[in-house]
Amino acid sequence: MKITYIPILLLLSALGCQASTSPAKTELLYSNHIFSVPPKASLVAAIGGENHLLLFRYGAEKGKKYLAFSNITPDESMNFGCQAEVFFAVLFTATTNESCNSDELTAFKGVFVDGHDVGGWAGDKLRIYFSIGKDQSFLFAFDDAGNAIKIESDFLSKAELNEVVGAAL
Repeated sequence: MKITYIPILLLLSALGCQASTSPAKTELLYSNHIFSVPPKASLVAAIGGENHLLLFRYGAEKGKKYLAFSNITPDESMNFGCQAEVFFAVLFTATTNESCNSDELTAFKGVFVDGHDVGGWAGDKLRIYFSIGKDQSFLFAFDDAGNAIKIESDFLSKAELNEVVGAAL
């Protein structure tokens, strides 16, 4: 009888060890899309206002090792001259559009394109334009409902940022 309990105890202890491991990613529902963010953030802050800023910090130092989400749909401070998604497509890909504000494109190229890896990822739910830099990276995501989301980080690589948005695409 004792021999029967030993395999069961070994199985239960192995399952217990598996259950205590932390997940590789945490699912985040933001602006009706599911993103996968790194777990174990040292700080999570939600700042209200029009942009609904959501900030994850992954260290003790303020302003370092962060991942931020913001809704830029209501941002009317920019004069793109064309739809925001079209503007970012022109900025980060080889597409052209004569109606986009050329002065704004020039200004944005200096910040987001020069010295950055730029391009786009597309899926059924989102189209994302990325600007991956040495010190800071940005993703601009657009959906069919007209929502625009900016995601930025100062520590995640291009591959890690692609994992963040992979399930949302």
